[in-house]
Amino acid sequence: MLKQITSLFYSFPFRLLLNHLKENFVLILGWLIILLIILGKLGDSYGVPILFLNPEYLGVVGYFSFQLVGFCLGAFYITWNIVSYLLYSYRYPFIASLKWPFAMFTFNNSIIPFYFILIYIYKIISYQYLEMGKDKLQIFWMLLGLLFGFILVLLIVSVYFHLTNKNVHEYLGPEEEHINKNEHWEHLEGQGRAARVDYYLSRKFRFRHIRGVTHYHDNILKRVFHQHHLNAFIIIFINAAILVLIGIVIDKPLFEIPAAGAIFLFCGLIISLAGLIYYWGGKWGSVLVILIVILLNTFSQFEWLQTDSQAYGLDYTTEQEYSLSVLDSLSQPEKVEEDRLSTLEILNNWKIKNKEGQSYYHKPKLCIVLASGGGSRAAAYAMKVVQTLDSLSNGALMEHTILMTGASGGMMGLAYYRELYLRKQFGLIDNLSSKEYLDNISGDLINKITTTIVSHDIFFGLKQYSYNEKIYPFDRGTAFEIALNTYTEDFLNKPISAYKDFERESIIPLMFINTTNVADMRKLIISPQAISYMMRGYSQDDPSNSNFYELDAIDFGAFFANNSPEDLRMISALRMNATYPLILPNVSLPSQPKMDVFDAGIRDNFGIENTVRFLNVFQDWIENNTSGVVIVQIRGTLKNNPVEDFEYETFSSKLTSSFGSIGSNITNSQDYLQDYMIQGLDDALKNKIDIVSFEYSPAENEKRVSMSLRLSENEKMKVSQSALSNENTAKYEQVIKLLE
Repeated sequence: MLKQITSLFYSFPFRLLLNHLKENFVLILGWLIILLIILGKLGDSYGVPILFLNPEYLGVVGYFSFQLVGFCLGAFYITWNIVSYLLYSYRYPFIASLKWPFAMFTFNNSIIPFYFILIYIYKIISYQYLEMGKDKLQIFWMLLGLLFGFILVLLIVSVYFHLTNKNVHEYLGPEEEHINKNEHWEHLEGQGRAARVDYYLSRKFRFRHIRGVTHYHDNILKRVFHQHHLNAFIIIFINAAILVLIGIVIDKPLFEIPAAGAIFLFCGLIISLAGLIYYWGGKWGSVLVILIVILLNTFSQFEWLQTDSQAYGLDYTTEQEYSLSVLDSLSQPEKVEEDRLSTLEILNNWKIKNKEGQSYYHKPKLCIVLASGGGSRAAAYAMKVVQTLDSLSNGALMEHTILMTGASGGMMGLAYYRELYLRKQFGLIDNLSSKEYLDNISGDLINKITTTIVSHDIFFGLKQYSYNEKIYPFDRGTAFEIALNTYTEDFLNKPISAYKDFERESIIPLMFINTTNVADMRKLIISPQAISYMMRGYSQDDPSNSNFYELDAIDFGAFFANNSPEDLRMISALRMNATYPLILPNVSLPSQPKMDVFDAGIRDNFGIENTVRFLNVFQDWIENNTSGVVIVQIRGTLKNNPVEDFEYETFSSKLTSSFGSIGSNITNSQDYLQDYMIQGLDDALKNKIDIVSFEYSPAENEKRVSMSLRLSENEKMKVSQSALSNENTAKYEQVIKLLE
């Protein structure tokens, strides 16, 4: 028994595994992170596991999408083994005497990848069968694609190494040139005795006793490894070159590889860089890694290494002064009154439209539609709720709606539906309730983003993007816009000014699109209309006293009046509204000092701030011309969250729990504050405000649909089911009755 344990301990596969665990844990970190993702332990709430379990290519999940993932998995596997070979091969001189040195090293270094692939296949089968409802034949073809792509890489690399690599026997010359009188194996990097190994695993899955190589001169063995390492460097270079090439052509759909594949390639690149540092740095490898990180962080502050993400359509040739004095000049009482009167014309047009066919004394209900953030889930949920409510009310919802606003994914859904509604008015489309539109707004946006990150952005990409004869930097924000434009059939690919006249005539509702300045948390409100009255609180009794209130918002069009704000692309405005940190880059705007803006939800996830201020400014008109206000709120979260049980935490959890609580409860804090705001306004409007909240909630014993930028067919179905739940059905009836 002891002999068997000893044999196992000194077997080549076990020694390699031990090397990873003891010395270079970074090499197995990539496998570990991806495994945690696949198991749903990491990124589950954002839908990251689906990228690996249900990969798309050209909008289709099947043999070819899995084959591409398998190909990238194979590249990651080979890269990992190459780096391991660079770091460990000198310790095991016997490898040089084998017929295929690198192949046998890879074979013996496959314990971790082997179990990873088994678990990966199991999770694919489980997900496709239980979540996607695929039959056995469909799953078989998916797995065949995955394995074929993986094996194809192995075959290509094997052929390359077979043609270029040599073993010790091919380097032997006259006998005296390779004789070594040392009786012990030596570490060929001069670090003492070589590591002991008694057995290696043959390609027939049998343990074989190693052959001694002490009689070979170390120069011969070093020549073998030097030549192998040169080929390894070539493979690593090719891997990096492939990523760069993909980044150059990423705007072409054909090269939009599945996100899972891009992540595998990215992990392979990181492992390659770390391995090369440790290879050249030796025992100083860790110090070099730290120094490189510090240097990169230091140099990253220089402007020549910075690539700002920009809003397409804006003119960046001039910069606007960003100061309190400038903001104050844009919100003077006379300017506010001018803009207020302009919007009153829109309200009067809305009134004429809604009084048509009614009695002289009829006062219609004014409706405002709000939608919260939450990725593609929020976009799909907002779309389904508005589709259903507008259909059940025979178009009354959109007829009565004066304003749409909100944040992130929900705004994407509202903007797309408003565009569809506009096209319906001109007979360009027939059925606003078509499932096609729900599928469009929840299409796969994450693939192109992820591929752009790993193939372009991390290389300080210099690719450019042309829009309306202006040149802008290309980045993952561009990829987001391209993908969203593709899925929504370019319907939103227009400047915001294209909506100005339709809003003025009240053919479509107004839309306020927010984004938040990172530096001071002021929100910028994007609209084709002049809306300086939204920049600060408004005093009904004496508007001239409004200067007492803080300037907490910016009329985007007025502030950037010299930068062609009317040409801002609608889809860029939506991107700024939905810039979730890290997923999309903050957008830089042409001001001095520069503004970097990001997600609207960090300031007002539900659109209540805009609603309260708008209703307050036009309070008198609303009281005289309407029978009240109906606020339709479409939420991706529950309004009243249940109280959670207290649980004792670990020491580390206690240190971080307060910060985590702040981050996870931002929307709860907004709810608490905004309820006060609504209460005060409701009192001012003599209790004429009705709020109907449609809350996304999964069915009992069902997991919440992830807050991802891509939904599977099963997740779309779950979102639709939630929108059509019994509780929401009663709310549809409530809204319809209020609008009568």
